[in-house]
Amino acid sequence: MPLFPGGRNAGPTGAEAGQGAQPGGSIHQPVMVQEVVEWLAPQPGGAFLDASASTGGHALAIGRHLTPGGLLVAVDWDESALEVACRRLADLDLRVVTIWGNFRDLTALVRSAGCEKFDGILLDLGVSSWALDDAARGFSFQRDGPLDMRMNRKMGLTAERLVNRYTKEELRRIFREEGEERWGGRIASAIVRRRAQRPIHTTGDLADIVARAVPRPRGRRRLHPATRAFMAIRATVNEEAANLGAVLPQLPALLRPGGRAAVLAYHSIEARAVKEAFRRQAREGLVRLLTKKPLRPTEAEQKDNPRSRSGRLRVVERL
Repeated sequence: MPLFPGGRNAGPTGAEAGQGAQPGGSIHQPVMVQEVVEWLAPQPGGAFLDASASTGGHALAIGRHLTPGGLLVAVDWDESALEVACRRLADLDLRVVTIWGNFRDLTALVRSAGCEKFDGILLDLGVSSWALDDAARGFSFQRDGPLDMRMNRKMGLTAERLVNRYTKEELRRIFREEGEERWGGRIASAIVRRRAQRPIHTTGDLADIVARAVPRPRGRRRLHPATRAFMAIRATVNEEAANLGAVLPQLPALLRPGGRAAVLAYHSIEARAVKEAFRRQAREGLVRLLTKKPLRPTEAEQKDNPRSRSGRLRVVERL
């Protein structure tokens, strides 16, 4: 759990955190920034935690409302993105701490920085443009590159290893359970047939295999045929369901009374997990639901940033 230390504003000076960082893609355009700031309501001197900071878009917007004298803690496990966030947040007139780590260990991470309770916590479950637009990271079927998909590049399992070594039944289960892909069986069979001829090394190869396996729909196709398969593989490589299941129960204890937690989800599996966790916490008397139904991006934002279209924002308040 390396902490990026460095006086009032943290900097990426830790040896372990700084090694191996690679240039990424575009600076991430954060989703529903106005709504996040409105519902979390940061005030000067407050303490806020961005548990999935990426390149710091949401954190920067929140931090501007905490000056002077507030505390902003930014956590992410993509170290190259976190280094960008560190630089972007450096000029804020408040204490900034950036921590490299997986949010499944959120309580331990923030305590390692000497922090206990917060007035607001943000969890953005989306994959940032920083990773998506970098072909070398292998997240996108729109950019040909090596099959990697690791958020933390020190992890052992890559997408390439998964598609070339997992059994047909394991692949089928992943596509069905992690991606809700109705054609998961056909895709798994196509992958196994192809790798028997030669290994699958690139995102372009995999996207082509999936596209050929999925039947062509009648009328206009809304999604690229590889969308759900790529999402399922990425979720498996990064253990996304387990990470989310681990962090959601930690949020109430990290909030001060009256503090708020906001979670941005982007597909039905994680959105259901957030909804069920928040409802359970409300029944237990830990939080109050502030958004009975998830908030959606405005039409203007969806037009300006198409990647925001599937965003769903839920907010709770600590009792």
